[in-house]
Amino acid sequence: MKTKLGVSWLLCAWILWQETVIPIKHDKTPSQAFTKAEDCYQEIQNTVEKTKDNVIGSSKSHVLVGFSLGGQPVAMHYQCLPDTVDPRETHDPKK
Repeated sequence: MKTKLGVSWLLCAWILWQETVIPIKHDKTPSQAFTKAEDCYQEIQNTVEKTKDNVIGSSKSHVLVGFSLGGQPVAMHYQCLPDTVDPRETHDPKK
């Protein structure tokens, strides 16, 4: 089951994260929320189908898409993660 983001996404178990990388910006945001991992994985496969000409790499839980926008390279990374993982957090191996 897919839910709209907002308060309801906090109750879900799986989050589809969208990471956008362009020369002047790098942004990670939650895109969609799902109650089951398989539903999130299905959305990854839907993204692969919709963007198949631009897919750089993919697996069951993520897809990397690359394209040019106004002459600038753009990379979009979509990844399914459990709601206990926030990819925006930095991990310092020294701590």
